[in-house]
Amino acid sequence: MIKRLITVVYQSNCVIMWLVVCVLASAAIFVEVESVCPHEDINLKPISTLYEYFPKDLEIVIDGLVLLDIPELDVHSIDIIGEGRLVFNQGHDISIKTRGIFVKDFGHLIIGSETCRHKDNVNIQLEGQRTVDRTLLGDHGEKYIAISDYGTLQIHGEDRLAWTKLSGTVDRFNANKDNVHFRHLDTDNAWIKPAQSGFAVHILDPDLNFVFYDIFIMQSSARRTNKALTKLAKKLAAAEDGSVIAISVQVQFIKSVDADFDTFFEIIETLAGMEEGELLLRDQVGYDAFSLVFVVGGYNYGQSLDRQVGKIDSEAMSSIFYKNKKITAVCYILPNRNYESFVDLRVITPGVGYPDITVTHDISSWKTGDQVLFTSTDYKPHHAEVRTIKEITGPHTFKVSHEFFYRHFGEIEKGVDMRGEVALLTRNIKISGVQQRGCPAENGDCNLNPKEVDVYGGHIKIMDFSTVVIQGAELFFMGQARDEGFYPIHFHMCKDISGKTAIVKGNSIHHTYRRAITIHGTFGTSVDIPGVQILENVAYEVYGHTYFLEDGAESATILRGNLGAVTRNIINDFSTDRERATTFWITNPKVVMVDNVAAGSSGFGIWYTFPREPVGPSTGLAYQYEEAKHTAMWTFDNNVVHSNERGGFNFDFIMLSEKGNIGGCMNYETREDPFDPQSPGVKVQLNRLTAYKNQGINVWLRGGWFEIYQLSSAESQKGLQIARGSDQSIYITKSIFLGRSVGNYEDSSYPDAVLPSELGQILGTVFHDGPTYFSKCWFDGFQGNETFISGAIGFAPKLKTDTSVVSTVTDMRFGFVDGEDGTRVFDGLVDDSIQGIIEFSIQEASTFRDVDGSVTRCPSDSDWTGPVQVIKSEPTTITEKCVYRDNWNMAVCNDLYGKLMFGALDYFPGTTEKDFNTYTRQVRRRRFDDDDEIYAEDDGNLERKEFTTIIGKDEYYYEFQYIEDFPKKMRVTGKGIEKGKSVVVGVCLPEGANEENISAYIYTPDDITFGGDGMKFVDSMEEVKSDLRMRKVYLKGRMLYFRMSSKKARDMNWDREDNKNCAGAFCPKFVLYMSEQLEYSPCFDVTEDQLNKKITVGDHSCTLPASQPDPDWGARDTLASENGSWGQWSGWSECCNEAGRDIVLTTRYRLCDDPAPRGSGADCTGESLQSAPCPNSCPVDGELSGWSDYTDCFCDGIAKGSTGVRTKTQECINAANGGQFCKGDSLRHAMCRKTCGEASESSVDGTFSSWGEWTECFCGDIAEGSLGARTRSRTCEGTANFGYYCSGVFEEMIQCDADCFPGQ
Repeated sequence: MIKRLITVVYQSNCVIMWLVVCVLASAAIFVEVESVCPHEDINLKPISTLYEYFPKDLEIVIDGLVLLDIPELDVHSIDIIGEGRLVFNQGHDISIKTRGIFVKDFGHLIIGSETCRHKDNVNIQLEGQRTVDRTLLGDHGEKYIAISDYGTLQIHGEDRLAWTKLSGTVDRFNANKDNVHFRHLDTDNAWIKPAQSGFAVHILDPDLNFVFYDIFIMQSSARRTNKALTKLAKKLAAAEDGSVIAISVQVQFIKSVDADFDTFFEIIETLAGMEEGELLLRDQVGYDAFSLVFVVGGYNYGQSLDRQVGKIDSEAMSSIFYKNKKITAVCYILPNRNYESFVDLRVITPGVGYPDITVTHDISSWKTGDQVLFTSTDYKPHHAEVRTIKEITGPHTFKVSHEFFYRHFGEIEKGVDMRGEVALLTRNIKISGVQQRGCPAENGDCNLNPKEVDVYGGHIKIMDFSTVVIQGAELFFMGQARDEGFYPIHFHMCKDISGKTAIVKGNSIHHTYRRAITIHGTFGTSVDIPGVQILENVAYEVYGHTYFLEDGAESATILRGNLGAVTRNIINDFSTDRERATTFWITNPKVVMVDNVAAGSSGFGIWYTFPREPVGPSTGLAYQYEEAKHTAMWTFDNNVVHSNERGGFNFDFIMLSEKGNIGGCMNYETREDPFDPQSPGVKVQLNRLTAYKNQGINVWLRGGWFEIYQLSSAESQKGLQIARGSDQSIYITKSIFLGRSVGNYEDSSYPDAVLPSELGQILGTVFHDGPTYFSKCWFDGFQGNETFISGAIGFAPKLKTDTSVVSTVTDMRFGFVDGEDGTRVFDGLVDDSIQGIIEFSIQEASTFRDVDGSVTRCPSDSDWTGPVQVIKSEPTTITEKCVYRDNWNMAVCNDLYGKLMFGALDYFPGTTEKDFNTYTRQVRRRRFDDDDEIYAEDDGNLERKEFTTIIGKDEYYYEFQYIEDFPKKMRVTGKGIEKGKSVVVGVCLPEGANEENISAYIYTPDDITFGGDGMKFVDSMEEVKSDLRMRKVYLKGRMLYFRMSSKKARDMNWDREDNKNCAGAFCPKFVLYMSEQLEYSPCFDVTEDQLNKKITVGDHSCTLPASQPDPDWGARDTLASENGSWGQWSGWSECCNEAGRDIVLTTRYRLCDDPAPRGSGADCTGESLQSAPCPNSCPVDGELSGWSDYTDCFCDGIAKGSTGVRTKTQECINAANGGQFCKGDSLRHAMCRKTCGEASESSVDGTFSSWGEWTECFCGDIAEGSLGARTRSRTCEGTANFGYYCSGVFEEMIQCDADCFPGQ
């Protein structure tokens, strides 16, 4: 007999009472039914038949098959254990209130299935207060749904479209003044008694003209309050029939204990035509928002009450339709920030009052009354707005109940998809925390943001599991702000889940206090055997990082089609939550990121930051030390980042600890073998990233070998800035950069606008250090004015190292006429009238190389030859071959350039590295054929200064000197040097320097290994000029000359990992040693004339025309339509756990990802998850029994002719259900010396025969219970005349697979 138990623990008067209900099922009467829906399983026992009454302090323990068939259950806790199942019934709504639900020890909590979605409403409320002594709690904490010890959680809500995009712009209601008949906030009355608590009252006459407005202040004194209420009641009673009255709470409703509010409420109900007791204001408390608008005598009213419980603010919007106008009363309350609270009354046209919305997807799964989110499409993430669906008007159209305060853009402009997202927040399965008003004292830290809010929410914690599917659920008031490890959905240290099903799909997670979905120490092995799959979820109003991969061990996580909006900073123990809260926090390169949207955060939209190795409890899991920085990122395609305050996409910095501390550059360098420094690199492709309206920067990347392909960037201080992270190269191809948008812009009339004058700059792409390579990129909308600067191509300010001379551009196009409608190149020089001017001071050595003239070439220049260098107009860089472009403040030169970097490596006593970093360095350019032509440059005491030089010409050479002192050891590095492009350099030495006290070495790319031959001193400059091996030096006075050269030619093949600053392994380096400290003084004087003198060059004033991009440039339509198709089924999950326990069901899944549906493309039809009974019980491997004792010696049988034989045996025991048979010896014989006779000279000892062949693999007999067994044996031959019998092993056994248990 199999016993299923439902155990109820009832605690009363400190006595624990047990109610045990046994559900008995023998193998003969237990029926396996293939039911479509879980609740139709005939083996389920309705809970209503098991107990008539469920008291509040009941602790329910389920160890059987139970159907939850009652509408309400309010108990202390529910534990589902021992293969017990709690299955939710369908056909009626179900509400549960409890402190926690614990599913463990193979238990199952089941709400619907993949093929039988739960259609009714389910409301699970998790209650409790923060325990002061947190050590008393288990891992599951409080207010929980917890899964452990191979528990199963299956939640399958209605299959509803998670989110879509606008198909047209929805403007703010007052964008066109003709739509607004009256608005309170546009009048001077808005400043009457601001920030004071009371009732804001508006009265409009029957023609909707303004009559009256005032704030009736509620006092703590009952007498004063009654006086105010009487005055207000008289004012209301005097209004003529047909007048419109609006009453809203301003800041707070203070209810004096003895004041006569009931009489006042009855007066309002009578005037509005309400039933007695219908007024929601009766239930208003504290900071709850309330608004009411009605027609006097017209039985036409609207009211709204929004409770300020569990969230930072409250907003009530109530409206009526009257005289062909939409009239809306608004109450917005932000506790403790009175001046940010407001009331409003709007009289507007119905078209903007009940906006028509058109979206890209079929919304037939949405319903009237659903709450929908409209993400911000401007610079402020909190400009997202939530509205209620008033009416579904078509497959792609609907109306909402209230107007919009902000514009929500809905167009693809010039290749940048800036259509705002529209997301469904409502689901039929709701899981939430029960929140208290204000901040309970038990919570602690009530003065931290968010203030005066109960931020101790519920949570789902998955610690170990068999199967977890959460789809179609709505989670809110979840997560615990002050406590680590309690998040809305949290996979906690499940480690390797390969082969298990873990899917979180199509959920709405909003108004949470810490995160949305957390993956911690839980990972898979490949795309085909993934870890947790996070698909098509919506997260809104989240504190802290939203989609959170915690420690770095979360390999093979799949993030596809998710939306995050309004991610807020919060003060807690995770450092980056406080100032840089990010929507997608990715700490592992082996993550699939496809079709996700980060639509507004206090920090970044997407942030990749890898630890050197997994941190915290994940140390030692998933990957080894520094493996991540050498591992190529998995698929990154078609993601969108917009409206984030710090930046859109960030790939940089090392995660230092499990507390979120970051520091140091990532220095990412991919390899085929992450552990082999000589292994070839692997290119990482960032495909179709769309980034717009991110304030600080759209894309920041410190890279290895990246190709940024089909990027669309718009509206940011900086569109793209790339820093060198290693010697690998970075390429940008087929991308679009838009400065200012024509349609999606803000001006001074826009509410809470971020204007270009506040940003200070709008640049397309910014050259950092490099080298960086651009090809097939298009720019438009880069025209600055007197309030902000703008340019398509710019340079990073205040760099300690300069831009690379070999950063190149090819096939660059511009949608404007340069100088008229925009600027192609911006050098950073502006006057001090622009806000934040100091931030835009650009280094003098800013430059890039135009390979094909697509940036610089005049259309009429038929003789153009290139490449050319775009360079700052400095004395040492400009020649007669340059022309000057006035609006760029830069020159275009028909020479190629390199850079010389001078650095001190060792120091004599009395000087330090710090000294030489601040010492002045000077370089002057001279002509070989004219000693009087000198152009000089002073580094201005800038650390790590690089000097730009002309290379490949024998016309010029360069001389360098320190001003204050000379180091013991110095190095000169030549960047951009390659075969045929070299330069002669002289260094000023101390007084008394000679061949005896100086030694010089050169390190060239030709040597490959670091360390070159000693230099040879020669007698003339001509010998140095002709030195192609870079081995000669010429000492003239105190100036030591040498040639920086290389035999390596640059391979400009576009798709290479090593297009570095120099061809070959590294740039040539000249290292100079001083064996003794000598007096030092400069070798030459630099005059003001030499510093300021410039060669007169031509004017590059031709018209550079506009052009257009090719159709496949940029990400463009991020929802380009494509029908989905199923991928392959995964393998079936294991039927046994690590402990050898049976699992009742095995599961497998498939994804709609081959390809995934895009745009209006159809989703896959059919089931994505299948379950089946495990075919057998869990296999048990056999084990050796151990040897028996030896038998007594015997003389007959095999012992004939011997002195005697004894025998011992062992068996393979306990194999069951197709377990492995044993491997080992099963029979041993040993000789006896004198039992049967005594050996003599005529005795013949036995010898072993050869081993016989292994038998065929067989079932049954000794193999019973196993997958199969084979045996072999041998004999002892030739024993005669009382010889000694063989001693040793005579029989062996091994395991095999005879398919004794099919399916196992």
